Amino acid sequence: MLDLGSGLGVDSFIAAHRVGKNGRVVGLDIAKNEVKHAAKRAEARGISDYVSFVNADMEKMPFENNEFNAIISNGAFCLAPNKKAAFAEIFRVLKPGGRMSVSTSTMIVQIN
Repeated sequence: MLDLGSGLGVDSFIAAHRVGKNGRVVGLDIAKNEVKHAAKRAEARGISDYVSFVNADMEKMPFENNEFNAIISNGAFCLAPNKKAAFAEIFRVLKPGGRMSVSTSTMIVQIN
């Protein structure tokens, strides 16, 4: 499973319970310090053998084609400047028949 915009790793840790020790979760984030912190948190939880974090841009991912069964993104996708490139990368690294879930909220606030 790939977690785009993983931040401090909260969703990656939740996903780790789903994939179990025989699976793999990779969190990808553009913020180097958050990636470092998330990796330390995974190590402290004893799950760093199947949960890892990489510093990269979702518009140009450092993964092979067809590498992941599932891809999630909880809020970070809206920050991608080039969504077309980000979606192209998602479909490149997603295995045929794989699943993706992107959660993003948008609010319109009217100021009088």
